[in-house]
Amino acid sequence: MLYRPACGLAAALVVSVLTGCTGDSDTPTTPSSTTSPTTSAAPPTAPPEYSPSPGETVVVTWLAVAPAADGDEAFDLTVQQLADIGYDVAPMDLSCQDAALPSLGLPDDPTARGVGLVFDDFGSSTEFASVWQGDIVGSVQSPLLCDLATG
Repeated sequence: MLYRPACGLAAALVVSVLTGCTGDSDTPTTPSSTTSPTTSAAPPTAPPEYSPSPGETVVVTWLAVAPAADGDEAFDLTVQQLADIGYDVAPMDLSCQDAALPSLGLPDDPTARGVGLVFDDFGSSTEFASVWQGDIVGSVQSPLLCDLATG
């Protein structure tokens, strides 16, 4: 089982801007005709969620977690934000992923529920984190113990 904390998921985007000035003069220089035009990179897109089989080792990126007593309404905002970027998810039991609670550093609560996205590897999880604007509790790689289609 592997765990990657949320802080390690954020991908940094570095943009370099070239100015047309030299360091020795106050007069801007004009780029030569051999300079290629600057093109902006396409914005990152969210990777598709993976559809696993029970028992398969996957990476679940957990975005929100709460005790079952809080009700699934506690996840409404997260579910809506995910729907806005193309994901169709519902809250699920954290017990569906082997050792999710201890891996995330959360108290042992067999009723804990959460909203998580299932990916086939940490690369897809990191790609998702680069476009997600909300919180991430963490990502855990371990076997999936439930059939997510049935909850």
